[in-house]
Amino acid sequence: MDKLKFFFMMIVALAVGLLAGYRLWHTDKSDRAESAAGATEAFSAQAVEYTCSMHPQIRQPEPGICPICEMDLIPASGAADDNPLVLQMSAEALKLADVETTVVKSASGNTGKRLSLFGRLEVDETLVRTQVSHFAGRVEQLFVNYTGQKVRSGDKVASIYAPEMIQAQQEFLEALQLKDSYPEMHAAALKKLQALKAPDWLPARLEKEKKLVENLDLMSDHDGVLLERKVALGDYLKKGQALYTLAGLDQLWVILEAYEEDLPDIRIGSRISFTGDAVPGQTFTATVDFIDPAVNPRTRTVEVRGRVNNKSGLLKPEMFVRGQINSSLSAGNTALRIPKSAVLWTGKRSVVYVKLPDVEVPSFEYREIDILGESGTDYLVSGDLLVDERVVRHGAFTIDAAAQLNNRQSMMNRMVATGTTAEMAIFRDLPPAFEKDWVRLIEQYLKIKDLLVRADSGAIAEEAKLALSYLQSAASGELDREAGEIWQTERSRTEQVLAELMRTGEVEAQRMQFELLSNHMIKLVQHFPLTGSILYVQHCPMAFENRGADWLSLDSQISNPYFGDRMLKCGIIKQTFSEN
Repeated sequence: MDKLKFFFMMIVALAVGLLAGYRLWHTDKSDRAESAAGATEAFSAQAVEYTCSMHPQIRQPEPGICPICEMDLIPASGAADDNPLVLQMSAEALKLADVETTVVKSASGNTGKRLSLFGRLEVDETLVRTQVSHFAGRVEQLFVNYTGQKVRSGDKVASIYAPEMIQAQQEFLEALQLKDSYPEMHAAALKKLQALKAPDWLPARLEKEKKLVENLDLMSDHDGVLLERKVALGDYLKKGQALYTLAGLDQLWVILEAYEEDLPDIRIGSRISFTGDAVPGQTFTATVDFIDPAVNPRTRTVEVRGRVNNKSGLLKPEMFVRGQINSSLSAGNTALRIPKSAVLWTGKRSVVYVKLPDVEVPSFEYREIDILGESGTDYLVSGDLLVDERVVRHGAFTIDAAAQLNNRQSMMNRMVATGTTAEMAIFRDLPPAFEKDWVRLIEQYLKIKDLLVRADSGAIAEEAKLALSYLQSAASGELDREAGEIWQTERSRTEQVLAELMRTGEVEAQRMQFELLSNHMIKLVQHFPLTGSILYVQHCPMAFENRGADWLSLDSQISNPYFGDRMLKCGIIKQTFSEN
């Protein structure tokens, strides 16, 4: 009986336990399902796109690495809907983009402005001399035979058979026999020899040897280096005829090409410092002593000249140089000081991003500025900035790329829905003759770009020469007035860059010129779109020590002309141009 009672109680306890367990399991499963659904909904509401700070065209719904450069992806930024100049960033995106800011400072004191110009070395024309023959005769022997030969004053340069001088010697010998009876005759014969520029030793030798000297040595009147030989062995010379052109190279002219807008900042006495690829690691100095009074109508530049000491002989005429001119800022210019790393620029336009104060979400505002000069690691600027505002000193390119992708105002996405109307003049239905040369010019530009991708510097000069011919022959006279003015403005600057590309044979110097050429070509394409073609504006953020540089391409695939095989695929598409 007791056993039966115990067995019955065990069955009841087991049934109660199973029922409680079922209720507990069922309730926990439902709660967990509801909780998971709630978490999924909350996650979806906070879903973040991930992008690459170097290649912001990459967009993924989850973290990972960039398929182009293999950098870690970061959360993409958002836009402030009420102001297209402002971009918002989450705190996580801000941290991952490694954004740093610094305070805008006032530039105090008489700070100098620095202009960067290109130019060349030339012979100082004031040191050019011509060696002439003092008497008529036939060249029997030449002692100075080739261009570049150094000549010192008093050196023998030629031996000349001079009939006139032989006759004067004969008269002197005859007068010498009658010297005691007719001293006046002797004096006249001596004077004639001297008038014919006879060597000083000749009268004494005639008196001693009583014998004619048929071939007379012609002595140099000047020091210098032979620039041009004007006679050959056996030539018959007239009295006063030039034999050689000599130049002193202990002092040279450095000539820099300045644009018209640079002229207000250049004065007689301004200091020039310059470097040349042929003398690496050395900086040379000069002082501006001449500014050409006329503008070159072809290049729209003015030559600025100074004299440089060359006693070391390191510098050679026609060397290509990169120079800087320092001058004082104009009175009344109130300059601000910001780090160079804070400035993004394309062509003449310079951009910074300012961190807005007192906002819940980190926000950065696009501002355009003017660069007045340089001071160490800082730029001196003016424009829409205030002292004590904070500008982005590191990470500005990441912010700008995010702004462009979000249709915010950026370097290449200018004047978006800001309530202003700043329409760019775009010219379609171009005259056929003009369009033909315009298309050929772009084709030549793309050939130069491809050569730089391959680092094939040797072929660039010929392609640049052909591009220059298309640029100069373009039938711009058929354009209307507004289009013609825009074309001429960019044409003059493009001509100078192409001329420098023809002159330099070193690939890194060519890449520097190509950046300037690209800036001008991008401006022209903005105004003169190509019919039936798509051109991409591509950007390498790491070119020129992370300053960044642009170029045009027909192919959407990146082929970097600034690094070539070293970083062939580094870059992004910043803008697309088509006929529409």
